Amino acid sequence: MKKKVSAELRRLFAEKGNLCVSVIIPLHTDTTQQKADRLAARHALDNARILLDLRFRSLADELGSRLWRLYERIPFGEGWGGAGLFVSRNIAQMVLFPFPVRAKITASDSFETRDVVYKETFLRDYLVLSISRNEAHLFRGKGQELAEVRDRSFPAYYEDDYEYSYPSRASSFSSALKQFEKDKSATKAVRAGQFYNELDKSLDRYLDHMPLVIAGPEKDMSNFADTSGHSDSIIAGIKGNYDRLPHELALRAWKAVRAHKLRQQERIIASLRELPGFRNMAMGIRDVWRDAKEGRGHILVVERDYRKPGFIAGDEYKLLLRPPKHKHKKVPDAVDDVIETVLEMNGEVIFTDNGRLAGYGHIVLIGRY
Repeated sequence: MKKKVSAELRRLFAEKGNLCVSVIIPLHTDTTQQKADRLAARHALDNARILLDLRFRSLADELGSRLWRLYERIPFGEGWGGAGLFVSRNIAQMVLFPFPVRAKITASDSFETRDVVYKETFLRDYLVLSISRNEAHLFRGKGQELAEVRDRSFPAYYEDDYEYSYPSRASSFSSALKQFEKDKSATKAVRAGQFYNELDKSLDRYLDHMPLVIAGPEKDMSNFADTSGHSDSIIAGIKGNYDRLPHELALRAWKAVRAHKLRQQERIIASLRELPGFRNMAMGIRDVWRDAKEGRGHILVVERDYRKPGFIAGDEYKLLLRPPKHKHKKVPDAVDDVIETVLEMNGEVIFTDNGRLAGYGHIVLIGRY
């Protein structure tokens, strides 16, 4: 999620410092489990209300009512992996997750945003350019869903308007015909190249650091990739003509994007071992906390479910892992705070599978300097 934080996340981040209640509810993709999901969700809201009554009695009625209104909007039985309910005095927001989540209930001075951040990295927007012999279609992708771009640039059509004029039957007719066919082929190649160049220029308006998947016959994909100025953005090519198979294209494109994410994860983990002397890298939550607060975070690499409570006593740059005897502030999850800090300072967050960073304290921050 480089250089961009969604409006959804910005709204949640902006409530930091206020009382924020987060309820993360796992859901079954199996529609026969709707009743069980509803019961579990109601039980979670009951527990959230108990927590509010115990610690924030003056706001319990207001925030509890907001949670129940969000509950009524949960699309049970529609294949979602979970729902996040987020309420404060200023906002009431529901976020749906297309992957399994763990149940969580928190009430603190910031929202539990880990799954929302993961959703945005997991479901990062991408583009699919489908090229065939005579036309090109552009799609915006998110997960397994593709939406075709229709504007003044796309769909784009290639018209071979070569003026065909047979040579006269003068002497050397066969050689003249061969020369004519050669000229015709060369002209078509030039025009096809112009078509690819125009497509490539049109992509400037859409890419914005997004990964690009190209699809089409192998020759067309190769010709486009060879002339494209966006070759660094191309993460995969899908062979075949999918003009009449948009659903199949969506499935194969998403599969390619997921494979790219796994390759990226492996490259990042491998690169950690290559940083000379670890001079530009902080490992473990305490050192990562310090560097993130100092604004040095360029890329944060963290295991998806790694969590660590902490304590602050005076110096906000120093995270304590045990409560001190003197006055202090508890940080329910220091990892969440680090993630928000890195994103707010224009850094990037990459999640790995649990256990992949065990040798690095489960969390690593690659610095800007």
